[in-house]
Amino acid sequence: MKKRKILASLLAVATAFCSLAGCAGTPENGVIEDNPLAEARVKLEQFDYGDVKLTDGLFKDVYDGCLEYYGTLTADDILYCWREAAQMDTGSGRDLGWVGTRNSECCIAQLISAKARRYAATGKEEDLQTVRDLLEGFQEIVEKSGTYPRMWSQYFYEKTMRALIDIYTLCGLEGAYDMACDLLSYGLTDSYYAQPKKQLGNNGSDECEWYTMSEALYLFADVAQQKGESASLVRRCRDMAKLYEYTEFWDIFNNEENLFDYKPEVGSWPEYFHAYSHVNSFNSALAAYETNGNEYYLDATQKFWDWMKSSQRLATGGYGLQYEWLLPTEKIVDYMQTTHNTTETQCTSYAVVNLDNRLMRYTLDASYGQWTEDVFYNMTIGSLETKDGKADYYSDYNTSGGVKQVRDDWAWACCAGTRPLVVLEYLRSIYFHDTRNLYVNLYTNSEVTFETESGQKITLAQQSDFPQSENVNFTLGMEGSAEFSLRFRKPDWLAADATVQVNGEKVSYSLENGWITLRRTWQDGDAVTLTLPMELRFSSIVCEDYDNYAVYAVSYGPVTLACEGAHADLNQSVLLEKSPAEQLEATETPLTFRVKGNESLVFKPYYEYKDGDIYTLYMCTASL
Repeated sequence: MKKRKILASLLAVATAFCSLAGCAGTPENGVIEDNPLAEARVKLEQFDYGDVKLTDGLFKDVYDGCLEYYGTLTADDILYCWREAAQMDTGSGRDLGWVGTRNSECCIAQLISAKARRYAATGKEEDLQTVRDLLEGFQEIVEKSGTYPRMWSQYFYEKTMRALIDIYTLCGLEGAYDMACDLLSYGLTDSYYAQPKKQLGNNGSDECEWYTMSEALYLFADVAQQKGESASLVRRCRDMAKLYEYTEFWDIFNNEENLFDYKPEVGSWPEYFHAYSHVNSFNSALAAYETNGNEYYLDATQKFWDWMKSSQRLATGGYGLQYEWLLPTEKIVDYMQTTHNTTETQCTSYAVVNLDNRLMRYTLDASYGQWTEDVFYNMTIGSLETKDGKADYYSDYNTSGGVKQVRDDWAWACCAGTRPLVVLEYLRSIYFHDTRNLYVNLYTNSEVTFETESGQKITLAQQSDFPQSENVNFTLGMEGSAEFSLRFRKPDWLAADATVQVNGEKVSYSLENGWITLRRTWQDGDAVTLTLPMELRFSSIVCEDYDNYAVYAVSYGPVTLACEGAHADLNQSVLLEKSPAEQLEATETPLTFRVKGNESLVFKPYYEYKDGDIYTLYMCTASL
């Protein structure tokens, strides 16, 4: 196959700075020296779901709307399908339209996980009671049927294992751990699970999307070990996890080979690899790395992450066009113009958030948070809420105009189950710590309480109009004083050096592994203002095989913009050859721009478009 040169350019100004005046001699991007976990495999710790509280702003509106909708689902509603299949009394449950379909199995275990994580976030007794009802109902179904319901592929085995782990670890219900042990034994003694074919690229036959089996099994092995189980049980679990490692795919990237020299052995499209599940597979690779420390897993994942950034990632952070595929550049350019199924919105975001969080935790490299920020603002906040079990499944970035709408023909498909999971997971993606210092990954209104090694409690509150404003404000609360570092992720879209004020006075800072770092003795009430300069920029994918045809979108800071209405010839008004600042001018409305000389062409944030709205997010240099 002809070697292709793939170019994905984010035309933001690249900033190479160490600090403001007064910090001369600090390395441009030095290593983090005061992290007490620096020599450990896991160098950053996540906060628990309940440690972070959202305050009024863009994300809280989305979060509250999501929890309100999914909160209407009772345990009887969620278990209705499984009970009906087992010929059991369905109680007060509602048939939500999934009986007799395979979509339900995509969703039920995910919804159980979401209920457990919801309780972990809220701490409310009524949420815990829902989880108890789910567990008891699940136990009755298994006892009645003599097996686990509709366990027809590894995909559902893994989702069920993860749900049971969540119930046990987040809600403290011992029965979930016992069921997980039974599920492990079931898998170890059934040849279907214990002797998998593991066909390369499989996403459409009986072994459907099995790529996170390792992640769930390694996690359960850790839980069992912490519980003091026998070494033999832990070993059996890890042996099964090892069995499902997807080295056949990971080797392609670790060896720096061309993915498009390979084709799936089986699958719903034998030409290309399914995007979401293959991105998600690297969460299994990193779970293996956390378990055994073999650098192979981390190296392969980092190389894959770089490949996705250079060749697959779109302006919003999405990927997987023409329904869901990893594609060569010319196909991306083709399908951006011919298809309206541009990216699998909820599932692709969830895979990204988990992958970025792991990579940051293992490397301390702040740059791995950028992809999460992309999907946070442009896909999660930009999503329509699920209605009648129908999720905002495929985002539409067609160059002739797209429309924002839920997928009407798929009720309770996988994205409907993933939606609450990814929304909840952002609670654990905003802040990190290393037992001594605080790290800020996402800029969104919230607060976190952190307990230092000495037992001192420190609260960091974040409140601003970002991204409508370049300024992000933070306030510290504590008794007495404390010396530690505040670290803020440096975005890759910065238009100029970031600046920092503490209590109204400009201060210098160091840049350490992509973190804007302030180390000082902090006092109660200290206020920090971080200014992150933004500008208009293009995100483009260019294909030299098509005489440099390209597709491109406009962003401002972390926000992807879309033009109101469908405009097949929009590229005649906004040219890739000129900078967007030359062609667009700001309006009185924040983050809204109009084309100079054609005021009817107005760009505003993609996340502002509502159900049924038509827009043009991507443009192209020529029509094919």
